[in-house]
Amino acid sequence: MDVIATLQRKQSHLEAEKSEFKKLMEEALREQRAIADFYHASKRTAKRNTVEH
Repeated sequence: MDVIATLQRKQSHLEAEKSEFKKLMEEALREQRAIADFYHASKRTAKRNTVEH
């Protein structure tokens, strides 16, 4: 019975870590998209400024 309780605690801990990891990955993806959007917007602006001048 003690082994089962230990395994359940470990599983619960791993599920909590998995949830935290998932949140961190989603945050990293949002940041990566924001950086990519900024980069592409900067390139468009630079291209537009080059064409205008």
